[in-house]
Amino acid sequence: MKLRRKMASETLKPLFEELEGIIDLASQRLTREEGRSILVSVARLAQAAGTWAGDMTATAPEDFAVSKVCRTYP
Repeated sequence: MKLRRKMASETLKPLFEELEGIIDLASQRLTREEGRSILVSVARLAQAAGTWAGDMTATAPEDFAVSKVCRTYP
């Protein structure tokens, strides 16, 4: 059996999908201030993930197109 390296999008997509569900559930109980804090934290996470995906494309050019789409996807 040969293990293959995952593309950045294959690593990040399930994590962000799970995060979306968690935020959806939590948002019903958050105060306005807590909601803002969560948004700031998620924005920082997204920036860090984008940087990581960009670094991945430097070593794996086949990830470039996918990571570009991930960074522009709403």
